[in-house]
Amino acid sequence: MNNVSIVGRITKSLEIKTYNEGDGKYTSFTIAVQEYIGKEESVSFIDVVAFGKKAEVLCSYGEKGTLIAVNGKLKSSNYINREGIKRYTTNILLEDFKFLGKSKKVS
Repeated sequence: MNNVSIVGRITKSLEIKTYNEGDGKYTSFTIAVQEYIGKEESVSFIDVVAFGKKAEVLCSYGEKGTLIAVNGKLKSSNYINREGIKRYTTNILLEDFKFLGKSKKVS
């Protein structure tokens, strides 16, 4: 089973992007997830990718600082960067989401 659920805040303004000569739409963004271990706070930054209508809705109503719950699947991939070094990425492929609150001003 490959299922991930997180709650956090959107870290930057969202923008719609296209692929397949404009036929497909997507957005990629990062969510900051706070965790407390005892009195220590830790923040993890999780990359998320959304496609189609969900991407459009996210870009229309989500903004930097918005609290959001995301459900999806983990997807790992790799690529060769401009310097010829192999890089690895892990993203959540968004399946469902829910806005949980208004934007909190994030600097």
